[in-house]
Amino acid sequence: MPTTHSDSGGRFSRRTILKLTGVASAAVALDACSSAPAGVSDETAAMTAESPATVEVGNIAAENQLPGSRGWRKGKNRATDVALTGAYAGQSSIYPGESVDLFVSTTSDHWRAEVYRVGSYGGKGGRLVWRSQRQPGAAQDEVGYLPETRTHYAKWRKSLSLDSADWQPGMYLIRVAGSSGADWLVPLVVKSPEVSGRLVLMMSDLTWQSYNEWGGRSAYFGPAGGFPDRSRAVSFARPYANGNGTGKYFAMEDPVVRLVEANGLPVSYVATSDLTFDKIDLTQAAGLVFLGHDEYWTVEERALVTRARDAGVDLAFLGANTMYWRVRLSQDGPRGLPLQTIYKSAAEDPVTGPETTARFRDAPAPDPERSLVGQEYECYPATGTYTVTDPDFFAFAGTGKRKGDTVAEIVDVEVDRAYPGSPTPKNLQIVAASPTKCLNTQTLSTTTYYSHKSGAGVFSTGTMGWVLRGLREPTGSGPRKFTERVTLNVLRAMLAGQMGVDHPSQPNLSTFDLPSYNTTGRA
Repeated sequence: MPTTHSDSGGRFSRRTILKLTGVASAAVALDACSSAPAGVSDETAAMTAESPATVEVGNIAAENQLPGSRGWRKGKNRATDVALTGAYAGQSSIYPGESVDLFVSTTSDHWRAEVYRVGSYGGKGGRLVWRSQRQPGAAQDEVGYLPETRTHYAKWRKSLSLDSADWQPGMYLIRVAGSSGADWLVPLVVKSPEVSGRLVLMMSDLTWQSYNEWGGRSAYFGPAGGFPDRSRAVSFARPYANGNGTGKYFAMEDPVVRLVEANGLPVSYVATSDLTFDKIDLTQAAGLVFLGHDEYWTVEERALVTRARDAGVDLAFLGANTMYWRVRLSQDGPRGLPLQTIYKSAAEDPVTGPETTARFRDAPAPDPERSLVGQEYECYPATGTYTVTDPDFFAFAGTGKRKGDTVAEIVDVEVDRAYPGSPTPKNLQIVAASPTKCLNTQTLSTTTYYSHKSGAGVFSTGTMGWVLRGLREPTGSGPRKFTERVTLNVLRAMLAGQMGVDHPSQPNLSTFDLPSYNTTGRA
């Protein structure tokens, strides 16, 4: 939320064939935890049930045939008060075989860590891959503060180091289960050693951290005076105070993760902070997928994504308000964890130039997001009715929608709109134009698509409600069926080849009477 033909010779040839012995390692972990707490029978079954001895790294379909567990749901239900049990990881993401540090504060006498890979797993939603021995509980309440940037961080001692030697790449939830019944969840990305020929799902930890109010401040609000008292830099050395400890993951990323896992699509996962620190080569991916709310980007991230598009990699933006704020990210923040700087004001930021932490569209280095996304942020709070204007668009196949047909609920919270004029791609195609109201102002939310000269196709839903509302609706509901079908059509087209070659855009921006400036006052 802002304040004011398959190219298999290149893209599909470099797949990793490493194998992991997940069942054996799980059995060792279980043997080391003979005093498991009551009520974990399905977790025990998941770790001991007969299953394939090896799973090819990245084989999502085979991975999801392994026994599942609902223990992560217990953790979600019990993760309600960070003061009773709270935790954070020393890393947003790791590669298989790397360790992850866990920092825990709890009023419970003792606790355990349980690690779940998120997926389908027969409808259970996760697989238990590791459980610690019982750990002594200790409350840690020392808070650090950087007054010059109003930055809060936790001065906690490391509680446990977790070994990921036999974990499959994927999205993980670490459940800290306190003996008193107070739990916490910690999100963790286990990255694939290779992204070639796969969809890369971006877990937006930069945005999660910007909204994190642990310590009393976020990049939006402070205790004394709202926005003026906000943090100008936010630390990764602290728990996520919202989302049951996962930030915005459950609302904005989890529905897409479960959709791709349930359908066995070949995917890799990265945290958006990886695109600053690791400089991951994305040019061999089948496509890059940005989820419900990916608002905060570094200059380095944008350069890597742009380079991928220019190399022919497809992009899909499944939300709105994407790439709005420019941030800087350093590795040497408090406690040795990253520090994300975001003044949100060129006048305040001591750094002037391309890395000034203001909006991408603003001076001193204006570079509006629509040059990459195809459209740009329009307004908040938004409510509208999704309206199909081009039913022949390839991604609408199988939805049964005709021109003018509508879908309820999915235009919500924040929306984007196509803007005429440079730097909007000249061959932009508007496939849905939805009447939308922001407070008392009428505007449009658009869904757009363009094909790039590299062969890449770029799809943008233009509404945060796509994931937050549509993909989270009950199975079988109208909004859920529509958003699932369109999303899968896009993702499968990305895997089949270059969308821009197989589905060149049909320019129609000039047929819409759209202002070249924001008329809502809510951007």
